[in-house]
Parts: sequence; structure tokens; C-alpha cells
Amino acid sequence: MKVNTFLSKTKIVFDSLVQKRVVIGNQSADLDSIVSSISMAFYLTSKVHNSVPYVPIINSTKSLIKTKKECMFLFDYLSIDIERDLVFINEWKKDIDDVILVDHNELDSKEKELEIEDKVSAIIDHHLDKKLFMNAEPRIVDTAVGSCSTLIANLFFQSNIQLDASFAAMMMFPILSDTNNLTCRASEQDKQIAQHLNTIAKIDPKWLYLQIEKFKFDISDEDLITLLNKDYKQYVTNSSSWGMSSVNFSVHEWIQKSKDDLIKVKKFMQEKNLFFYAILSCYKNLSEFKRDLILVGDKTLILNFEENMRDNVSSVEKNEYCGLNYILYDVDQVSFTRKYFQPELEKIIKMYI
Repeated sequence: MKVNTFLSKTKIVFDSLVQKRVVIGNQSADLDSIVSSISMAFYLTSKVHNSVPYVPIINSTKSLIKTKKECMFLFDYLSIDIERDLVFINEWKKDIDDVILVDHNELDSKEKELEIEDKVSAIIDHHLDKKLFMNAEPRIVDTAVGSCSTLIANLFFQSNIQLDASFAAMMMFPILSDTNNLTCRASEQDKQIAQHLNTIAKIDPKWLYLQIEKFKFDISDEDLITLLNKDYKQYVTNSSSWGMSSVNFSVHEWIQKSKDDLIKVKKFMQEKNLFFYAILSCYKNLSEFKRDLILVGDKTLILNFEENMRDNVSSVEKNEYCGLNYILYDVDQVSFTRKYFQPELEKIIKMYI
């Protein structure tokens, strides 16, 4: 079965049947989360013949997904109609019976509002294990792999479920993207799974990776707030909310050119009720990938970061502008993603609040 055929069927199921079983990715709704939710839903549906299909839920809104050019490239490549074939989190219905989490192992604030804690039955993830839902089955949390899609593809191969070329190609998208074409943060399992998938997909990995990167780094027609929202995650630590965006431009260069944009950041934080906000970049400097990081909060918190956050970063600037205190860092290695920084930031935040 092709991906678009499966999705059109699950959309009908979601809109019509009373009993519903869903798979949902994390709140960033990036390639890995979207692909993981679709592929895991197909895996589970294939395992339970003649039963109610699992429906993949996109943990975002349709309007925001349309701003993610690499995701729209994925949909175009697989002939997925975003209007007809996909279910988004704002379409969530109360009569959900079973929830599978992929690409995260704790509920975000929106998921908590949906009151689904007692409905989570399985977890597949590659982020830091929060030791929640310990009775989930399966419960696979493996931080060694670069992509959650690697873990799900492995389930297919272990179960000998036949994969259409469209599913194999789809799972290659996030694996190649998250590992820079298997050159960064790629485990042996990522490499083996990608190779196995490509025996089915029969696609040029280098071409696919370059196409994904072309769309991902094209920010020519997008405003700042759209860029901050595109790959954003929100967290709660000791009942206080904070957020982190991943962007594809140099934060340091942006601040140097447009310091007044910090006023927009301040409004962004106020609208989301954040006491602290981080922006992590990944950008190209000539032919080389680099990262920098800005942390924004009150004066005491920023001082706390300055004193305690010294590993794998180099402080570039600490300043205050229009009531916003911030500190800028260069990141030592491009392999340090949000997956690395989120728990590191949380440790220091817990020292403060």
C-alpha cells in the first residue's frame, strides 16, 4: 500500500468511526515527527488485521505546516494532499481510545490539556528518557540513534511487514536530514536501516538530502515570528513555562543586524507566557555548518547561565535591550542539537526556580 492511499483511508476512519486509535509525534512537527507518526500508524495497522486502523495525528496546525518547505516537499514527493489526507491536532476528538507517542516520551502542554495521560499505550522515541509511561508496550527509547524513524523502520524489518517503496522513501527523509546524510549523529543502526530502506526505495540519497536541505534553509520569504514558530517546543519546569526554537540562520548575525527584532522576541515570549526562551541555530558558513545560541530571560537567570553553562559553548555577548536580558553563545560542535541542549538548560533552570 502506498503512503497516500493509507492516509486517505485513515482520514476517513478518523472522520467516521466512533472508536479511534491514534499515533502522534512531538510538538515541533518536523520531518521526523510527521514521518514517525505516519509510519508507526501503518506498522500498527498492519499488525492488527481486520481491526480499527491507527490514525497519524500531525502535532501542529495546517497553516504552520504549510510554512515548512521541507515538509511540503515530502508531501509533494509522496503525492499527499495536505487538505484531504492529513489530520491535525486541532481536529482532535474526545472519543480517542488509544494513544501512541512517537518522537517524544512525555506529553507537551497541549497534549496534557487533551487529558490523554491514561490512554498512552506505547512509546517509540530517541530523546532523553523521562521515565514516564513505564508500562507502555512497546516502550522503545534509544538516544543513540539520530532519528526516531530509524527505530520504527527497524520494527518493520523485524516483523517482515512488506513495505511499499513510498514508505521506504518517506522514512529516508528524516534519517538523512537528521544525520546530515549519515555524516553527523548517525549511529550504525541509522546507516544500516537507511541502506536497507534504499534497497526498497531505490533513490539517490545524496540527491534527496540536498533537496531537503535546499527547502529547509530557504527562509527568503518568511518573517521572524514564522521562523520562530516553525520548529518550536515548549516545556514546563517546576510549573513555569519556557520555550526553545530551532532556526536556520545565525542568531549572532541576526542580532547584530536587527537588534530591534528583540522587541518581537519579547512579544513572542509574552504571548506564550514564557519566563525563559532559547533560540538555537544551524546555519551554513560557506560550505560548513555552524551553530549559535541565544538565551533570553531576566537578569538573574542569565547570570545563572553565564556562571554554569560553559561546556561545549563559548560566550560571545551578554547584554540587555528594551528590558530583555540575553546571552549569546557560539556552539562548539554542530552535532549539539536541541536534543542535547534541552536537558542541559533544564538543569540550570532548576537551580534558579
